[in-house]
Amino acid sequence: MSTRTNNLGRHLIVYYGPVGSGKSYTAEMEYPAAQKITVIKTSMTPAELLDGGLREAMESGEAVIIEGVNYLSESCLNFLLKVCDGRTEYQEDGLNIKIEDNFKVVATARFWDGSAEFSGYDKRIALLLELIAGADARECYHTPATVVKIALGN
Repeated sequence: MSTRTNNLGRHLIVYYGPVGSGKSYTAEMEYPAAQKITVIKTSMTPAELLDGGLREAMESGEAVIIEGVNYLSESCLNFLLKVCDGRTEYQEDGLNIKIEDNFKVVATARFWDGSAEFSGYDKRIALLLELIAGADARECYHTPATVVKIALGN
């Protein structure tokens, strides 16, 4: 494991599995008060992540859910590796953000057969794998029917 990923599991949880396996539902049940950022474009920037609730979570020591982390851009993946690596501050390009100890990124990623759904460059894939290798990775394998049963309390 890379030196920079040794501390990721303290601040980063990744729920992974195929479509409909309950990743988002599980993350939301475990962290009901967390803000949610949905990755809707692969060109998302670190500034958009920060403005979407990540900065607030970092400064308040709260959790933030990032849905679709496997679709993030190379710059966003590098950024997450930096802010989740155990440091207490993030300083770059005029930003100075204090990172509280209880801060968590709770991410969901689409995976199946041990591989991720990727559309991008080899470097982005390598960054995503580095991120997940250092995270507290949790497999979700529910079917849509079992997610409904869980939601209904059956």
